[in-house]
This record gives sequence, structure tokens and C-alpha cells, in this order.
Amino acid sequence: CVGQHSIFPAMKTVRIRTGARLHFGLLDVRPPFGGIGAMIELPATEILVTPSSHFQCNVMAHRIEPIAARLAQHLQIEGLPAIRVEICHRPPSHHGLGSGTQLALAAAEAMIQATNSSIEPSSIAGRGQRSCVGIHGYKQGGWIDERADVTAESSSIHSIRHRESMPDSWHVLVLVPNESVPIVSGEAEDKQFENLPPASADQRQRLESIIDKEIVPAIQSTNLDQFGNALHRYNRLSGSLFASVQPGDYQSTAVAELIDFIRSLGIAGVGQSSWGPGVFVVANSSDLESLTKDTSGRARVLAQTVFKNCGRSLTLE
Repeated sequence: CVGQHSIFPAMKTVRIRTGARLHFGLLDVRPPFGGIGAMIELPATEILVTPSSHFQCNVMAHRIEPIAARLAQHLQIEGLPAIRVEICHRPPSHHGLGSGTQLALAAAEAMIQATNSSIEPSSIAGRGQRSCVGIHGYKQGGWIDERADVTAESSSIHSIRHRESMPDSWHVLVLVPNESVPIVSGEAEDKQFENLPPASADQRQRLESIIDKEIVPAIQSTNLDQFGNALHRYNRLSGSLFASVQPGDYQSTAVAELIDFIRSLGIAGVGQSSWGPGVFVVANSSDLESLTKDTSGRARVLAQTVFKNCGRSLTLE
């Protein structure tokens, strides 16, 4: 895409690389939502912004141009900044990896740095409508517990209630069923939320109890079995909040069958990330090596990786 010329000169070449976000489930389907998730190293998003005579971007113009326009408004310039935005790497969209948030934040920050601006990236990225796990994960990495006060404004970026670094020995596999599954996004996603009943006080209390009494202690003590079992129960219970608009606790029978199959192999930490269809598996590396063979006829691998315990990397070139 080619935008208008800008009177504001780009000053730097900036490269930003960030990971992907797994979302383990919301606490509620009504504001302020809340929930938990974690960052993983792969699949990565990488953005390169370079000086240019006019605004350009190589792909995803419909995502990048609105961010550039908000930056231009902040800079009080006509047209768009005189930079070229190149998306070097990005995960597949709508697979439960938080690709939209990581792309928007990386592009926003790279453009801000390139134009010597000082605005907060999240203020022009246009993300965080429901979950802010990916926003906090972009900055800090690790495991994120986002539990906003019920009186918080729905438009605000919810603060982190708790953050933990994940054990280096825990590995992650992200799979997608071979069978065709529905993709929920955009207007369809908005309508799904409009039709959902809010979580009951009992449901929310049970979810919060699993976080506080089981998941956090398991991370701190590096107890993988405890973590896996608690995470699976949390994920499934959170998924039940969507049962009125999907076939059960997961977005499709194919996802449910894949999760149940992996659990039958003795691996505890399995669930659906966000709306899916991405299925996460947290286990020892040796278990994941055999699992990829066992599931080859049922699913394809999106990533075999580790948790990312730091924020994005930024390089000035």
C-alpha cells in the first residue's frame, strides 16, 4: 500500500520482535472480563520500520494504516508518517495466538520509535477490548493474571494482578486439528459475546480459586503435574461460559476430541487457547517429542516452543 506523503521525517530504522500469546480463559464474558494467559517464544511477530519518502507497508494494510493514522494525528501532521512498515514474520490469524494484538503493538511501537515520538503504543494500537493479557505480555512476558476491578471502565487497560516467570524446563506445543473447524472473529465474535449470559458468582469464585490456590503455587514450585491438571480444569470451566454458543466447553468437537485424546496419553496440561482452534500442550520436552508422532494423524503443529519470560526485543539499526 502507498499512503500520502508526510512533512514529518522518519529518523530511525527500528526492528521489533515479539512472541505469541496463549490465553487460558476469561473469568467472565462481561466487562471487565479478566483472565489468565502466558507468552510463548514462537510463532514470532517481527516488524521492520525504515525511513521512506512516503508511507508504505508490504502486507496487512487494513491493520497497519489505521495505526499510522492515529500516530499522525498525535504528531499533528498531514497524511501519514514517511516510513515503510514491513511485516517480516507473523503467526496465522484467528488461531488463539493473539496475533492481532502482537502485530498492532509491535507496529505501533516501531512507528513511534522511528518518528521519535513518545506516545504509549497501546494508545494507538487499538487493542485490549476484552483481554489485556497480550498487551501486558508484550511488555513483560511471562504468565499474566489480569483481574480488573469490577468498577473499572471497560475502555481502560486493566492492570496486572499477578505475574510469574514460567519454568525454563516447561515446553509448549501448539496444535490445530486436521479436521476443518469454525473460525470465530470480528462481527461474529461480537455477536457471540452479546448472546452470552454472564458468569455466575459461583463460576467466577471457582475460577479464581483455581488460579490462586493451584495454578500460581504450581508455577512457583515448578510442579508441572499440578499446574497441568489445574490449568486444564480452569480452561475447561472457562470454556463452559461459552457453551450456549458452541458445542460444549470448546469451540468444536474436533478440538474437544483432540484435547481428550492428548489427555488419554497421560499429559495433563492441555486446553484451547482463546477462541481456538489452537490447542496448547504444556509438558516436558521428551513428552512433546513423542506426542507429535502420536497426534500426526489428528493435528498439525503450529509451534513447538518455550515460554517467553521477557518482553519484546527492540533494535535500532
